[in-house]
Amino acid sequence: GVGYSAPTGEGPGGQVAVNVLTHQALVADEFGHNLRLVQMPVAAVTGAPTATDTFTIAATVLPKPTIGNTPTQLGMRGDPNSVTIDPARNFGYVLADTQPSYHGFNVNYPLFLVRVDLSSATKDQGKNWQPSMQVIALP
Repeated sequence: GVGYSAPTGEGPGGQVAVNVLTHQALVADEFGHNLRLVQMPVAAVTGAPTATDTFTIAATVLPKPTIGNTPTQLGMRGDPNSVTIDPARNFGYVLADTQPSYHGFNVNYPLFLVRVDLSSATKDQGKNWQPSMQVIALP
């Protein structure tokens, strides 16, 4: 997983999508709930890469929507990966369900589309990033 908060998802590995306009990557757990926004180089890296070439801007976790009167942690769906970015609007999207840990292809969990506003992140925000997120229940 890529996260700082358990459950960190199936790992090693995760999901990633890159905004080609901002050179930022949205990195997400696979079956976990952690998100990171990473700044990628805007020009070719010559020589050995350094920490200033690529760095984490901010990190957060998926929200807990109220389901049946209970705040419930969501986890990213994976296999196939679901994270994507709308570069024009700078939104990230991920499919999530109510099982925030590895569960294979079980389809017995409610499914949600989570939209994350990536424009609110600032450098070195770390784990304090609280982006606007919209949770949309899918039929």
